[in-house]
Amino acid sequence: MFIEFNAEGSGVPILFVPGSYSTPSAWRPIQVFMPDGFKLCSVSLCGYGKTAETRNEIDCGIDHQLKIISHAIDKIGTEVHLVGHSFGGLASLAFIEKFPGKIKTFTLFEANPISLLDIEGDSQLFDEVSAVGKNFIKEVKKNTKFAAKQIIDFYGGDGFFNEMPGHVQAFCNDCAAANALDWQGGPYVNFDKKRLNELLIPATIVSGGNTNTYMKRVTHHLKSYLPRAQFLEINGAGHFLISTHAEECSRILINSVSSA
Repeated sequence: MFIEFNAEGSGVPILFVPGSYSTPSAWRPIQVFMPDGFKLCSVSLCGYGKTAETRNEIDCGIDHQLKIISHAIDKIGTEVHLVGHSFGGLASLAFIEKFPGKIKTFTLFEANPISLLDIEGDSQLFDEVSAVGKNFIKEVKKNTKFAAKQIIDFYGGDGFFNEMPGHVQAFCNDCAAANALDWQGGPYVNFDKKRLNELLIPATIVSGGNTNTYMKRVTHHLKSYLPRAQFLEINGAGHFLISTHAEECSRILINSVSSA
């Protein structure tokens, strides 16, 4: 299995885990603001970039993504500051729950553990999100052109996909099958609340002030799972804040990794 892994710079290692429809390049807007003294490492998750797709419709659990994060940390050779966005934030949180000893701090931007909606009493919202995912999966199976539009607009708001450059739209279209597998497994990841409550690792959870209702509720529920974490909101930002509000995100990240 080939795993895309990039590293540049030297110093304290930070591992960046991108979300769906993303590769290590998604983190460049933030990384350009990072000062010297950090080794900036990043991966692509299953089916994105150059990383091989190991999942299928029957076996699409989060463990596939945890193997990628574990591989990257083993390659780095020491504990890391873990940073995730969206689905990469979900995967990062699942990794932290299982392997906390490998992490110095973690910073999650718009992490989307959708399962918390169902577990914590927002079942109607969970059903609505699940319906979006199921419809998307059907469109992917029918090879609908630009099926990814409904997912991008779900998170970014109506019209967000159409505003993206053509080559980015085409990239998302090419990645739709991988994202369909994300949707088949991601919303059903169960987290151990007691285990996460006991974490002593410095943590920062960042959300966008303009994100959708579903993500606002997910972030709300995360507070009961990570009671020691710092929760920050960036005014005017939406789900894709790591690109639209990169400088603000970088300042938060620098403060987060400095807390260890």
